[in-house]
Amino acid sequence: MSWIIVKFLESDEVEVVPKSWYCEDKKMVKFPGYKPSKIIHAIKSQMTPQDCWKSFSVVLLRNGETFDSLHLASKKAQKACYTSDVSEVEEYQLNKRRPKKKVFSSDESSSELELDAPPKSFPKESFSKNLDTPMERPKESNTADDSDTKFKKSVLTFLHRITKQISDLEKQLDSWSVQQCQHNFKGEVDQNKEEYENVYQQLPIESEEALRGIEKKLDDSQLSTYLVGCLQKIGGTNYKEATRRISKRVISDKVAVHYSLKGHKSKQPFMNLKICALIIEAVQSCIKDTVSSKEIELALGVYLAKASERLKKNTEG
Repeated sequence: MSWIIVKFLESDEVEVVPKSWYCEDKKMVKFPGYKPSKIIHAIKSQMTPQDCWKSFSVVLLRNGETFDSLHLASKKAQKACYTSDVSEVEEYQLNKRRPKKKVFSSDESSSELELDAPPKSFPKESFSKNLDTPMERPKESNTADDSDTKFKKSVLTFLHRITKQISDLEKQLDSWSVQQCQHNFKGEVDQNKEEYENVYQQLPIESEEALRGIEKKLDDSQLSTYLVGCLQKIGGTNYKEATRRISKRVISDKVAVHYSLKGHKSKQPFMNLKICALIIEAVQSCIKDTVSSKEIELALGVYLAKASERLKKNTEG
């Protein structure tokens, strides 16, 4: 058993009827000319159309959707009474004329009345007793302004609902984007951390070629920050000891012998290298007391000056 919602073109009425009453080829519905109470019974029981029933031109609402539940179909028809279905809002706005009133025969004793069109509305008492949920009809407005007000109210309600749905979707998309960015960022951080750790493990620098390679990589500020974090853990009781310990981890004596702090005695200037700034920053990070770059540079100059002495001692040993 299934029902459909139709709109009678002649009267502009919206009604739930059994699907079996609808002729798709002719776009017409067979409708009984009974009393309202019997019409309700005919709709609910899906009575087979009789030859005496009249045919009316109709249009299907809700894209011809069929309903297995008369209760659900009635609720949808109630909504369609106001909007003639969301898909037909524009048609509703252009067609604001009040539907023609239908006149019943005064002979109420007859068991079956012949009607020119389906009744305007069913008696409330009979309707509520026979259906799970009554199909309420909008009261006829006295003026065109009342019709406009109802229409505008229904459209505003619909737009409010759509706006809320869009807002909810935007929030979901924002949440998904944040999660995706966090996931991508974590993957990048993990990959970079592995690369930076490989650079740290290449210390101390054992050749000029290795020194040039490190200098080039230190253009990456994130790598510099990572190496400072690793080197500051070496520490020392004071800035001089920290300078010696960190310098020893960064550069070997066989490379250090070719450098002095400012390039004296035909040696290359160490203070012009990025690795020098790295050592100074690491020492400042691990010493609690405030120490200037100048003090660390002097300690570093002493360490470089004694590189040949250490190298000779290690060779002899």
